[in-house]
Amino acid sequence: MSIYTKLNEARFQLQNSGMVKQGKNQNFSYFELKDFLPKINEINRSVGLCVVCSFDKELATLTIFDTESDQTIVFTSPMAGAKLPNGQAIQNLGATETYERRYLYLTAYEIVEHDKIDAMTPAEHKKAVEPKVYSLDGEGKGELQAKIDLCNDLQDLTDLYKAELPTGYVANEEIAEMFAYHKRFLIEEMKKGGE
Repeated sequence: MSIYTKLNEARFQLQNSGMVKQGKNQNFSYFELKDFLPKINEINRSVGLCVVCSFDKELATLTIFDTESDQTIVFTSPMAGAKLPNGQAIQNLGATETYERRYLYLTAYEIVEHDKIDAMTPAEHKKAVEPKVYSLDGEGKGELQAKIDLCNDLQDLTDLYKAELPTGYVANEEIAEMFAYHKRFLIEEMKKGGE
């Protein structure tokens, strides 16, 4: 039996196993790893498959191995960071890897989830795709300007921009101009140094 036949059989057995979504969100239920992983491990053992997940800076990878041959099937996903409120770096890493594993398994085993995008109302969809605007008050702007002034090259400035803006936000016009002005200044300094 080929690895593809085995995976197809595993998917069939899983879909008929009566899995229950235990994860709860405000508007829908979803599968957590604990809802399907024990059943997948049981099915994989019976059909002769083994799954290994791995992560690097760019990709999360789920590899399915045929335990009776050297055949493999590989699924990948771009890495995307998860941020927990007040989470330590290692906790955020754990959350990221958990999310990546969950989505890789959903893909590999054709586990059907609630389609969040299709279920949105037009107003919810508009709100989801419109970026949030990041702005600061007078004191916050002063602190940001002091940090910008300490940037000695374009990489420092880029790193600061990424660090200052929360995920999903865009800078308002005033903050964007603060960064743009210092960028122009740094470029002029680079030109002077090259003369």
